[in-house]
Amino acid sequence: MSLRSDHYTNYINLEGELSMDKQHLLQEIDDVLKLDESTFRLFFIGNH
Repeated sequence: MSLRSDHYTNYINLEGELSMDKQHLLQEIDDVLKLDESTFRLFFIGNH
């Protein structure tokens, strides 16, 4: 199963094969969750 999360409204871009890249993808998510919210795109982008 391929995973791609690259839309401009997503806070992070992820791409990989879930069966092969699961640990890497989870680590990327964990790393981003440690960042300050101010490093993310503004939440209202795309809501207009």
